Amino acid sequence: MPSLNVKQEKHQSLAGYSLPPANSHEIDLFSLIEVLWQAKRRILATVFAFACVGLLLSFLLP
Repeated sequence: MPSLNVKQEKHQSLAGYSLPPANSHEIDLFSLIEVLWQAKRRILATVFAFACVGLLLSFLLP
């Protein structure tokens, strides 16, 4: 079975690499909150601009 040999060789070639830690798939919420906190002015300005455009359109359209 040549395909079995290929799979074994493939795993042997990766033997030198260690597996990533199990917790590497976790999301760091504190870093996400920090990024949002640093961009709070831009976020608030964008929300305010779209709210003003929405109000303007609601008054102009029948």
